[in-house]
Amino acid sequence: MTDIPRTPAEVPSRAPRVFDRHLWLALLLGAAVLLPRAALIARAHSECYDDEYHLVRGARLLIGGLAGMAQTDPPFGEALTALPLVLTNTRPGWTGGLYDHSLRPETTLLLVALWRSLLFLPAIGVGFHWCRRLYGKRSAWLAVALLLVDPTLAAQIPLASLDALGVVGVIVGCFAAWRWFETGTPGHLAAAAFLAAVAMSLKHTAVILPLVALGYAVLWWGIRPRLASRERPRGGLGSRARAVVLALLIFAGSLWALTLFDVSRPDVPPELGQSGGALAQLLVRPLPGGLYLGSVLHGQWHAERGHPAYLLGEKSFHGWWYYFPLVALYKVPIGILVVLLLGLLSLKRARPRFEEWGLFLPLCAWTALMLGTSINIGFRHFLPAYAFMLLVSARCLSVVGVASPRVAWPLAAWTAVAAAGLHVLSCHPDYIVYINFPRTTPYLAISDSNVDWGQGLKQVRDWIDRHPEPGRPIYLLYFGDDNSPMRVRYYLGDRVILLPRRVPLPAEGLLIASPVWVAGPFDRAGLYTGLRDRTPVDVIGRSMLVYELGGPGGG
Repeated sequence: MTDIPRTPAEVPSRAPRVFDRHLWLALLLGAAVLLPRAALIARAHSECYDDEYHLVRGARLLIGGLAGMAQTDPPFGEALTALPLVLTNTRPGWTGGLYDHSLRPETTLLLVALWRSLLFLPAIGVGFHWCRRLYGKRSAWLAVALLLVDPTLAAQIPLASLDALGVVGVIVGCFAAWRWFETGTPGHLAAAAFLAAVAMSLKHTAVILPLVALGYAVLWWGIRPRLASRERPRGGLGSRARAVVLALLIFAGSLWALTLFDVSRPDVPPELGQSGGALAQLLVRPLPGGLYLGSVLHGQWHAERGHPAYLLGEKSFHGWWYYFPLVALYKVPIGILVVLLLGLLSLKRARPRFEEWGLFLPLCAWTALMLGTSINIGFRHFLPAYAFMLLVSARCLSVVGVASPRVAWPLAAWTAVAAAGLHVLSCHPDYIVYINFPRTTPYLAISDSNVDWGQGLKQVRDWIDRHPEPGRPIYLLYFGDDNSPMRVRYYLGDRVILLPRRVPLPAEGLLIASPVWVAGPFDRAGLYTGLRDRTPVDVIGRSMLVYELGGPGGG
């Protein structure tokens, strides 16, 4: 059989340097981009649809009071996000909310944005280090640039939602697992098991990480020995079994510790609680990590139940397998699409090595997971798979000189990244609603958090103040949650009249409407379909649509 290249870990080298200059430069560059950008986004936007929900739950895990609340996401990820609020509050009786905190909401949201930006730095560092080991420094710097330029990541990193934090968990967790299979040392085993627990405690999209680790085991213990016939297998069946048992014990203990050693009755979805089966009977009693178990059950129930979704004028409760590939044609910058294409073409010029399966396997696993999900409400959910695509595409610079011109590929890749960066920067600070090519009504093709997530209240306030029309009613059709009235009142005061959900439009005045309501994934009665054929007189923050309803001052 043909031998394969040895991994960097197996090549004799000098002792690792304590100060890795290039790695620290990558982290400093990441901080220099992420922190100012997060501050500017927080200054320009109000909180998004999910922000307060996650912050309240996270704070209550730390201060008490989470039991009894709906458990749909891992509590540790929310608690980690809410840590700045808990540490800065001085008001007695605080319940974990934004509006009863001792600091103003704008200040707490800024702290969260900066904190979340720091929490993303491990993804930058591990992405750089992993790509450098596989492809060299040029590819590693390209990977960092892609992670920093992408608009969906730019939008999600400062928010209290868990999507970007989940990306950190899966990248770091997969790298730690792969490194253990490379080295086989107890330290790497403990790190891999602990970081897997951390990843699964940050966001439920990491739920397949154990399956990815199992895939790594098949690669290292089953396939690699066959490819490298001269290599002596490391450890026998007994030692591997003991390692797996130890990893499971560390994983389970870490997962429980990350719930703050919670012992509680899981919050069970109604259908499961009423089933009367053996599982339902088990879940009626307090269990270790009950908060986490409840969040897993609710996540599975939500996935099976589905969610209202919208794509190209069609509504569905269970989504479409092609949802994310199609939405990517709107949300991924054209320059990044070029780099992804170069990465794909590089597979013909240089066949993948065994070591690259550390990236390829999670890319395939999370892509399959996302294509099969029934929750199609935003490209942000595809970020775990997408992040691995960005890392793998950086291999295009590693094939320079392998049947390719030495200048053409780097020039094409970096020109594409620069073009993407300039185009993304042109939409600052509205990265949430980024569209990669001018389209007249993209919100009639894709909807939900792709085009608006409730973040525009400050921009609406500034627009109204610049366009005063005393005495004329201004109505707001807002895409928000149950706390929307408080949020709208805080930012807009009496400037607008908030329209309750599913209420017919007034006959006169000015209407500021979320494009989500115009597209209508949640408008079952079709109350707002008439807006689709009307041309807005203005657009606020690239998302909120302004319509004339008629009456004095109307068109």
